[in-house]
Amino acid sequence: MRRFITAFGLGIVVVAFVVIAIGASGGSGDPTYKLEFDNAFGLVNGAPFKVAGVPAGSISSIDLCSTDPKAHCQSKYDALVTVQVTTKGFGAFRTDASCQSRPQSLIGEYFVDCQPGQYGK
Repeated sequence: MRRFITAFGLGIVVVAFVVIAIGASGGSGDPTYKLEFDNAFGLVNGAPFKVAGVPAGSISSIDLCSTDPKAHCQSKYDALVTVQVTTKGFGAFRTDASCQSRPQSLIGEYFVDCQPGQYGK
């Protein structure tokens, strides 16, 4: 029962992540997003970032929410995962978007998979 409650709580927090568009980063023109996770287990810099299962970019950094004063995190101890979109033709996230950390292989590699959502801007 405790395992179910923990998984359910983790799912709720991950679904309720905050996506903050910070526009173009550097001179590359690739959009960058900051995602809030309560647990970033297995995620590393350079890991794939997918939208609806399609590769869209990679993870550029992983920090605590307390390191970014502009972050709208639920807890200062949550992970703030910055992803950079490198695929052309990528749309925008909607207000009901959600992201999850998923295993990629049997050896423990993880990636971020987001669903862009359907409603809102």
